[in-house]
Order: sequence, then structure tokens, then C-alpha cells
Amino acid sequence: MSEREGFRDFEIIREERRVPEERGCLGGETTVRIGDGISTIIRVPFCDVCGKMLESNFVICSLCGAKVCYECAIWYPRERVYSCPHCLEDRLEISKKDYKVLLSIYHAVCGISSISEASGMSATEIKKSLNDLLLRGYITKKTLFRRSRLTDEGLYILDLADRLWGNDVDVLSLKIKLRWR
Repeated sequence: MSEREGFRDFEIIREERRVPEERGCLGGETTVRIGDGISTIIRVPFCDVCGKMLESNFVICSLCGAKVCYECAIWYPRERVYSCPHCLEDRLEISKKDYKVLLSIYHAVCGISSISEASGMSATEIKKSLNDLLLRGYITKKTLFRRSRLTDEGLYILDLADRLWGNDVDVLSLKIKLRWR
């Protein structure tokens, strides 16, 4: 017996339905009269990144307007705004491969062959990343008596990139390898 079968002798005067809210919209309620009845549609907000139902604790990405739960939101301290991961990835000036090279240098693994062994990247990719990171001022130039290091700007970018990619499986694997060196 269906839920409505027991009501066949009754006239439905009020119906309520919950539906997921569209991306970027905050949710709400619409009540309409249909004949002699009333229908209410409640639009429930969900995180536009992970799909988690949102109660009252969420932020709006300052760049695209997406609803983001606090687990997915990334604080962008330089601009003092919250960002969704998609917008941060678009604005971040490095690739995931650059991030892996930065992470390696942070853990004092600076040689191309050592970075390649730990990350699985090719020597060509590593050389390109090293050159790009040096040009952007994220690392110092390696000298005869000193290995490459991260600059303050490099540490800032490493922190942002870690919030974006730090829990990816390939990065977690790299972190384990770097800690055992």
C-alpha cells in the first residue's frame, strides 16, 4: 500500500516538497496555490563542491559565488577572502607538478634525480618546474655552497597549494616518501 493510498477518501490541501537548490543559490521556499490546495517547495542548499547538505555554517566563494562548506572552503589570506577549490586552482600561479617540486625542496630533497625518484616526475618536468619557480621568486638559486630553498613567497604558495592538493593520493604518497628520506 503506497503512502497516498490511505488518503484516497481525503482531499490534499497542503503538500510540501524538498528539492536541492541550484548552484550558487542560497535556498528558500516557494508556496503556490494549485486549485484548492497549497504546494510548498523548499529549496535546500548543498555545498557546490562536495554536495554536503548545508545548515547555517557555510561561506560564499568571493570569486564565483558558489556555496561552500567550511571543509571545502579555502581561506585566501592575502586577499582576506574565502575561495572554492576551483577558483583557487584557477588563480594559483603554479601547477600540481610545481607544487610537488616545492614540497620536495621544502623537505630538503633538492636534486633532480632525488625529486624524480620520490615524485615519479621526469627530469624534464622537474627542470621546467624549477625554472618556473625560480622565475616567480618562490625558490632561491642553488649555489656551490647552498642548496635551493623556499622564499617567503614560496612558503605562502606552498601553504595554499597544500590546502588545494595536500590530501590527494599522489601527494600523500610523496609526503610519506619525503619524510622517510
